[in-house]
Amino acid sequence: MTGLISMSKPCKHCIENMQRLANRKGYYIDNIYFSNNMRQIEKWGYSQLENDQCKHITEFYKNKKK
Repeated sequence: MTGLISMSKPCKHCIENMQRLANRKGYYIDNIYFSNNMRQIEKWGYSQLENDQCKHITEFYKNKKK
């Protein structure tokens, strides 16, 4: 354990789950905060995150398809 923050951008499945839960609970998601590869905190609007062309898939879901 290094004690340093690392990339925490929500994956494709996390984004889908956030929206599903928000709709079920009646929440509105405005901004998402996460750390990037450079260990800096970023603030993105939910729609920006949802429309991002570079959505990553975690190892869990990559391995699940095998």
